[in-house]
Amino acid sequence: MKYFPQRLRMARKMNGWSMQELADQMNNKISKQAISRYENGDMIPERENFLAIVNSLGVKEDFFHRGKITIDLNPSFRKLKELSKQQQESIIEKTKDYLERYLETEEIVAVETRFKYESKNICHTVKDAEEEANAFRTKNNLGNDPIYNLTELLEDLGIKVYQDKGVVDDISGLSDWVDKKEGIAVIFVNSTHPLDRRRFTLAHELGHLVLNFPETLSNKSIENLCNRFAAALLMPADHLIRELGNKRKSIHLKELELIKTQYGMSPQALLHRAKDLNIITQHLFRQKMEYLKSAGLLKREIGKYPGRERANQLLQLLCRGISEGTLSMAKAASLNGQRVADFRETIKPEKNMYDA
Repeated sequence: MKYFPQRLRMARKMNGWSMQELADQMNNKISKQAISRYENGDMIPERENFLAIVNSLGVKEDFFHRGKITIDLNPSFRKLKELSKQQQESIIEKTKDYLERYLETEEIVAVETRFKYESKNICHTVKDAEEEANAFRTKNNLGNDPIYNLTELLEDLGIKVYQDKGVVDDISGLSDWVDKKEGIAVIFVNSTHPLDRRRFTLAHELGHLVLNFPETLSNKSIENLCNRFAAALLMPADHLIRELGNKRKSIHLKELELIKTQYGMSPQALLHRAKDLNIITQHLFRQKMEYLKSAGLLKREIGKYPGRERANQLLQLLCRGISEGTLSMAKAASLNGQRVADFRETIKPEKNMYDA
């Protein structure tokens, strides 16, 4: 276990625990001081203590037998200030673990997808963000039609999308280039959030990956431009004008709910988009948002989007490896972060899959 100290630190942070909290999980059978010495490489635990650590951390033994952790993430968080340091570290380390497993799977199966996208323009204004969203659609032959499954699109383009529901609600997503030259990029999205919010998060984080900002631009301005990019990507201006008209004196909430069923964009975000495109006035926008707030709808899901947002590429590669004999069931389960029995259930075809 050459890299045990590094991997122990990673697994502990994935759980969002301090050294003392890990010790507490084991009823202090192993002290905080001993854990510190393990992580510093001053000593290696005996078998009994090793198994106690494995069971407490909820990882498999082979996690500690993997190679050196070489992935470094310096992500762009949304609502960073609302997260504790431990919460931030937990999400970052989980994302690193997912990406590590994904890249190892690609290497074993000999199938590599990389995100090769370069914009030479500098994004200063909302107009620039709009143009970049349009350029992204054009370059990837998306036309102006609704994007049914944004997750699948991003994965097809080579972005690794990690979805996790075991995180705090305050975080929507993060993104980072792990190696821009090699085309390795990752987006994390909180899968506890409604589909429309997840889609906006994905588009927003894509903005962080593809937009080039001047060094003098504030974080708030960058977030605003990424929001504008996301809105333009999900709802091209001419389509919203077609749906609502050039100018409106009022808008019925049901209209926005119905538009959501096509474009997967929340009524709240559509109101922002209509305001930004001058379809509605600032006064009407504030009026509608106040209504949503007073009705308790401002932060709730309104209507349903019938689409789906699932990251399937890793599982698809694992199934390919199993069928071609390059992966054993045990190894595939490990790469998917599951026990073998659970993984067998995951890859079991749906009952009605082969019905006539």
